[in-house]
Amino acid sequence: MRLQSIVDGLYPSTPGSIPFWIDTLCIPLTAPGQYLAFEALYNVYRRADETVVLDESVYNTPRRSAEQNLIKIRDSQWAQRLWTIREGAIAKSLKVKFKDCSLDMLDINSEFSTAISGHLMSWAAEDWKMSENMMDQKSVNDFIDQLQLLERDLRAASGRTPPPPMKLSYRDLGDTARIKREIQIRAVLRQCYISIPLYRFLVTDFEETKFLRLRSRVDSIYKGLTYDVLLNQQREIPTETLQRLELLRLWD
Repeated sequence: MRLQSIVDGLYPSTPGSIPFWIDTLCIPLTAPGQYLAFEALYNVYRRADETVVLDESVYNTPRRSAEQNLIKIRDSQWAQRLWTIREGAIAKSLKVKFKDCSLDMLDINSEFSTAISGHLMSWAAEDWKMSENMMDQKSVNDFIDQLQLLERDLRAASGRTPPPPMKLSYRDLGDTARIKREIQIRAVLRQCYISIPLYRFLVTDFEETKFLRLRSRVDSIYKGLTYDVLLNQQREIPTETLQRLELLRLWD
């Protein structure tokens, strides 16, 4: 599989090679460059014209029915990782690369929704009913902006931000406690990102009910907080950052 040919295939009417960004080539492996790259990721994802899912188990499989395609995506490593599920949530347009084509995630959802509208006979139809609390696009964008603040809190508490570092952080807890807290917050973050409508057929009805409560908790903590105010708090009042993360870490 050649990355350039996949990218060029998204723009068949455009001559020449289309520039692209990929994390494995564009993010430094060590600090401080790595931390500076982390600060820019949100804008990279949001401003990209197209975002393409490249998961080995998916791109080695020809496209099938919408249901089978969703099952393949749901079971992929891409759907299990915070890093990748986040970039898809932020993307303007999300394409999934199968062996014989690239499919738009919205089109897959639409095709599947149409297929089950007249009968309930699939894993998703049995486990999922359309939420009556679907988010409109503005609500999705506002929620993702709040998650950007949450991620910045986590990076600051973990000591993964450009200098100066936060005066009080998870580093002061010892390795075991630090790792445990980071894992717990990352799990919450992944639940937040996968709760948006784009991924509605990748979660069960039970998970959706849980995610609605989680979105409410995130909103209660970060609503009205701007990025500049957050950065100032991390410098001057680090306990505010840790308190916000503790409220989410212990969420159930």
